[in-house]
Amino acid sequence: MEKTPYSRTPASAGREKLMRLEAPFVLRRAGYEVLSDRFSRGMQFITARSNIGKEVTAWVKCAWHPGSHGHCAVQLDFPPPDKRPTNDEDAIKLIVEKALRASSRGASDVLLLAADEKVTCILAAYLMPLDQMEAVMRKAMAVDHRLVRNGHSPSLYVVAHHGARAEIVNVVRQYSCDLLRIIPTPIFDDDAIDDLSATPRGQEQPTRLTTNCQRFRRDLEIREYVLNRANGHCELCGKLGFVTSTGDQYLEAHHIISLAKQGPDTLGNVIALCPEHHRQAHYGADAKELEAKMLHILDEKVK
Repeated sequence: MEKTPYSRTPASAGREKLMRLEAPFVLRRAGYEVLSDRFSRGMQFITARSNIGKEVTAWVKCAWHPGSHGHCAVQLDFPPPDKRPTNDEDAIKLIVEKALRASSRGASDVLLLAADEKVTCILAAYLMPLDQMEAVMRKAMAVDHRLVRNGHSPSLYVVAHHGARAEIVNVVRQYSCDLLRIIPTPIFDDDAIDDLSATPRGQEQPTRLTTNCQRFRRDLEIREYVLNRANGHCELCGKLGFVTSTGDQYLEAHHIISLAKQGPDTLGNVIALCPEHHRQAHYGADAKELEAKMLHILDEKVK
């Protein structure tokens, strides 16, 4: 089969073209007003304004197709032979330089986009500040440097279902705004009120909703330290978390005083909880009592 420059097939190039056409629509569905969509030396930049008035310029990067395995990664760079990285630090430096190049052309963020084989469904859309790319690369390298280096073409996974690839997706998620996050609150039409007593029919093909979101940037080292400190045991009840597909004990890191209430992202405010107590800490009738108990536990642990 005839290939395009950089050893890409026409099918691959055509698929990427479709994804680039889809990128502004992803932003619109996420609540952004798209102000411009331009190309500069082969790089696509979309400037958009969120519904809270924040303006961003996203450098669009498209993932390879998922194939039979279902994993998608965004290849961040494909350097020529004389610039190919031979170690982790060189790979990180390469991506930092690429981010600076995008920034010099007006970008503030990178949009990491993944779609299914025929680009009929967007599988992932992460909007990440460019100034966080070095931190993300380092955290991802710590998970599995071979997957991130991807030979000579540094990449980040944005869709994965298990193992180290899924951990890399979690790193990306921690530093990004997930544009495909579903709105949890249902919207009812006035003329549907009379139907509420009937047996619900559900939806054979549920509608995907998207929304703009704001997230606090959490310190991953704090989270990792807390989970290691817990050693698989809920720090509130002492029970072991369930075993995950990777063989680890599952726990969740919880901010006792939430970040939204100006709680600090420090060891004295983050506790490892089993899923049941994490939900109870957020929604339980005794949430205030649990808050005091958890702070007391951390007072003893963090001195």
